[in-house]
Amino acid sequence: MIRLPAQAIEALSKLRGWAVSFEAEHGRSPTLEECSEYCQVKPERLQEYLVHSNDCGSLDTKGNSESDDGTSLVDLITDGVHGMDTIDSAFNSEVLRNYMAHLSDLDHEIITKFYGLDDFIPKTYTEISQEMGICRERARQRCHKAMNKLRLLSKQTKELC
Repeated sequence: MIRLPAQAIEALSKLRGWAVSFEAEHGRSPTLEECSEYCQVKPERLQEYLVHSNDCGSLDTKGNSESDDGTSLVDLITDGVHGMDTIDSAFNSEVLRNYMAHLSDLDHEIITKFYGLDDFIPKTYTEISQEMGICRERARQRCHKAMNKLRLLSKQTKELC
């Protein structure tokens, strides 16, 4: 399986809706050049997206065979303990709270919002930056720096590892 970047998924989604209306209006399928112009993507790049889009699938996709009980692929490949449950318990632990106390208030807030800690819904860097009045790249940099600091603290104490 191949994971497509967000911009590829966005371009393909935009293209699917447009291609139907183009075909209805012009009576033919759009060419690669017309598609790339509409999506504002180079033709070579769009061709790569189209080739690899068939190789992609979601781990949350339910099985569709008659003998299948609707189990998703992620349920089949886990070892019984869902990875997010483990992560949730680590995030809610006292150890993590102690580490987070070493961060500045701004970094603490960015990490909390980005990863959805303390019952927050995870947010994108764009959403965080708009709320906090900083640029998106600065939010990303602060988050990266804070995560490195948390990793260092974790390695020093070996509590989360």
